[in-house]
Amino acid sequence: MVNRRLLDADDNLQAVKLIETVKNTKPIGIIDFELPARNKNERRQVKQAIHISKVRLSPPDRKRKITRYKIVETNVIVATEINPPPNQSPLEWILLTNVPIDSPMSGHEIVKWYLSRWQIEIYFRVLKSGCKIEKLQLETRERFDAGLSLYRIIAWRILYLTLLSRECPDAPCHIVFAEEEWKIAYMIKYGRKAPDKPISLWSMVNLIAQFGSYLNRKNDGEPGPTAIWIGLQRLRDFVKAKQVYDTIN
Repeated sequence: MVNRRLLDADDNLQAVKLIETVKNTKPIGIIDFELPARNKNERRQVKQAIHISKVRLSPPDRKRKITRYKIVETNVIVATEINPPPNQSPLEWILLTNVPIDSPMSGHEIVKWYLSRWQIEIYFRVLKSGCKIEKLQLETRERFDAGLSLYRIIAWRILYLTLLSRECPDAPCHIVFAEEEWKIAYMIKYGRKAPDKPISLWSMVNLIAQFGSYLNRKNDGEPGPTAIWIGLQRLRDFVKAKQVYDTIN
């Protein structure tokens, strides 16, 4: 948030601040990725140059005679967009990390971690809000660890379905769902016999999300993991009910 002042090897303030210091270094490489649509801007391809430098941050109360803070050395990555579209500001990130950066590959890896930040946040939101792991009333640490391991798999599957349906919408749904699952979901939603050929993965995930209160209106965005989480629970109940019905009859 703040373009910090830096210190040289003799603890003297440098004239050039953090961002400019790092950007004056030679780029270690280029990274390409797709930026999702946001704020009424369409999705687009982004190419960023990656600059890396190790710096010494000036303590915030350096002007005092006695400082409470130690001088901090940290690795800084500045990833700045090359040739942004007209009328759009270049996409630029300033990342500070204590992770060692000893090669261009490790610098690229840290930027990739940052690119995954939103998926990581969603994963933990599903784990905490959907699976409610913080409310597990288990007596021992061992039992909690076992329960957490199970719910981590569940949270991963929900996030995996969410992302896979967006990246591969036309793939047949049987690559993820059992035949019984997608046919029951189809019959519950449309009130008629399911087709012999599996529906698309996007259609199946959309059906499940509607079971979880996703409205599927024209201007609605893609269904999120919360709706899919609730819909999967309901789908499990539908399958169980069908199995009991078949057993009785």
